[in-house]
Amino acid sequence: MVHFDESTPLLLPVANTAISRTSQHEREERGSGIRTSLSDGIRSTFPFLTWLPKYNMDWFKGDMVAGITAGVVVIPQGMAYARLAHLPPEYGLYSSFVGVLIYWLFATSKDVTIGPVAVVSTLIGGIITKAAPLPEGVTALDVAGALALASGLLVSLMGVLKMGWIVEYIPLPVTASFLTGSAISIAVGQLPTLLGLTKEERGDARSALDILVTVFQNFTTIRADTVFGITALLLLYLIRFVLEFLAKRNDRYQKHLFFLATLRTILTIALFTIISFYLTTCTSISLSTLGHVPSGLPPLSFPKISTPLLDTILPSLPAVALVLIIEHISIAKSFGRIHSYTVRPSQELLAIGVTNILGSFIGAYPSTGSFSRTAIKSKAGVRTPLSGLFTAVVVLGACFWCTKVFAFIPTAVMAAVIIHAVGDMIFSGPAVKLFDWWGWSRLEAAIFLAGVGVTVVRDVEVGIYFGAVASLVLLLYSIASARGKTQLVLPEVEANPEHADFVCQLPVTYSYPNASGTVEGFARDIKRATSSPVAVVKGKWETEGSSSRAGLPALRSVTIDMSEVGDQIDLTGRQALFDFRAEIESWSGREVEWRVRTQNGVARW
Repeated sequence: MVHFDESTPLLLPVANTAISRTSQHEREERGSGIRTSLSDGIRSTFPFLTWLPKYNMDWFKGDMVAGITAGVVVIPQGMAYARLAHLPPEYGLYSSFVGVLIYWLFATSKDVTIGPVAVVSTLIGGIITKAAPLPEGVTALDVAGALALASGLLVSLMGVLKMGWIVEYIPLPVTASFLTGSAISIAVGQLPTLLGLTKEERGDARSALDILVTVFQNFTTIRADTVFGITALLLLYLIRFVLEFLAKRNDRYQKHLFFLATLRTILTIALFTIISFYLTTCTSISLSTLGHVPSGLPPLSFPKISTPLLDTILPSLPAVALVLIIEHISIAKSFGRIHSYTVRPSQELLAIGVTNILGSFIGAYPSTGSFSRTAIKSKAGVRTPLSGLFTAVVVLGACFWCTKVFAFIPTAVMAAVIIHAVGDMIFSGPAVKLFDWWGWSRLEAAIFLAGVGVTVVRDVEVGIYFGAVASLVLLLYSIASARGKTQLVLPEVEANPEHADFVCQLPVTYSYPNASGTVEGFARDIKRATSSPVAVVKGKWETEGSSSRAGLPALRSVTIDMSEVGDQIDLTGRQALFDFRAEIESWSGREVEWRVRTQNGVARW
C-alpha cells in the first residue's frame, strides 16, 4: 500500500500544445524553483550552512574542550601510526592536521575525527614493503601521497554517485575479522621495537607469525629500549585501570577522571621523553629515539604521479578505499545512533574523499575516521563538527613549536602507544563475543575466525579481499536460504490517546544487506508518532527548533514480529535489532516493554 501525505510530490501528465506561451509569473516561479533546488544542493553538500548560523557560546565551549582533548590524543597517535606506514613521524601530524581542518565543512557527524588510523597505516606500510625495492625515482612518500590522492578521488566519486549504500553489503563478521586480525598483526609487529631488537635481529619477517618466531629466536638481551617499552606499556594500562576504578567509585569526579585518562598517552610520552633526553645527553646509554622532526608544514605541491608509481599503487587501491569507507561509515553511524542524529553515508564518502584529495597536497597519507578519538570527543561533550578546528590548532601548534622535543621520544615508547591503542580492538572487540556468535550462527563465526587467520598469517590487504569474497558468499547464502513472500509491515500506533504500541514485522529476507535500512525505518516511524521528554536537548546542532513533541502519545511497547524469519537472522541483523532497541529506549526516556513474536508465540525480550 502506498501512502501519500501533503509533502508527497505528484507527477501529473501535461497535454502537448502547438504553441506554448510562458507568462512572466510562470518564469518567475521556474526561476524560484531552480534557485531553491540549487540552494538545497549547496546545503546538502555543505551541511554546516544549516547549523552554523545557530552557533552559540554553549556550543563553542563544548567544541573547544572536545577539540583540544582530541588534539592532545591525536598528536602522539599520529606520529606513532606514521611509523606503521613506514613514513617519518611528521607525516602523521600532517595527516592529522588536514583531516580535522577539512572534514567539518562536509560532515554530517558531529563526533567523528578524521586522521591516521592503525589499520590504514598498516595497510600503507604493507604496500610500501611489498613494492620494495621501489621503482627508480619513487619514494615511500610518493606512494603514500599518490594513494591519498587516488583513494580520495575514488571515494569522492562514490559519494557523488550516492553509493553510501555499499557499506550495507559488508556484514559484521567480515568487518570484525579484518579489524581484529589487523589489530593482532599490528600489536605483534610492534614487539621487536618494544623489546629493542636491532634491525639485524628483526630480519625481513613480515607476517605476524614470522615476527613472533623472530622475537622468540632473537630476544636474548634486555636493553634500555626494552625497559622503556615494557614500562611504558604497563604504565599506560595502569593509569587507565586506576582512573576507571576511581571513576566508578566517585560519580562526582567522573568527568575530571575521564580527562585525566585521555591524557595518559601524552603524559607517559612526556615522562619517558624527559628521561630519554637526560640519558642521551648526559650518559653513554644507547637509546633509539625518533630523531630529527622538521618544524612547520611542508610547502604545497601536487603529488608525484608516474607510470611506475601507478603500477605500484593501483593493485592495492580497492583495498585502501574499502577500509577508508568501512571504518568511517561504521563509526559515524554508530555515534549517530547513540546521539540520535542522522548520518548521510554518501555525504560522508564525499567528506573523506575531499579530505584525502586536499591532504595529498601537503604530504598527508590516506586517513579516515578514528574510533578511539571519536569516542573521546563524544564523551568530552562535542557539540558540532566545528570542534575539528580546535583540534587543528593544537596539531598545528605541535608542528611548529614541539618538534625539537619530539626528537627525544623513544621508539620503544611509541611502540607501546600503538599496542595500547589497538589493544581494545583485540580484548574488548568482537573476539570477546565469539562464543555468543558461535551459538547464534556457526557459519558467520567460522568466517570471522577464518578472516582473522588470513589477516594474521598473510597481511591486512589479503584479509580485506578475503572479507569481500566472504561478504558475497554470505549474501548468496542468505538469499538462497530465504523462503516465501517478502513483505515488510510498517509499524502502526494503536488508537490510544496516552500510549502507543508498535508491531514491527521483519521481512522474510531480513539479513545484513537490509538490516540497517529496516530498523532505521522502524525507528523513524516510532519517533514520528511518539513523544520524547529527552529527545530534543538544548542547543542540539543537527535539528531545527526545540519541540519535544509533547502532544503525541508516549511509547509503551514494541513487538518485534519474527514469525516470517524464524531463526535465520544473521549476526549483523541481530546486532541491528539490539542497536534499534537501545536507540528507541534512549528516545523514549522511559521503560519500554519489548516482546518478540515467533511461530511459537510471544515472549518478553
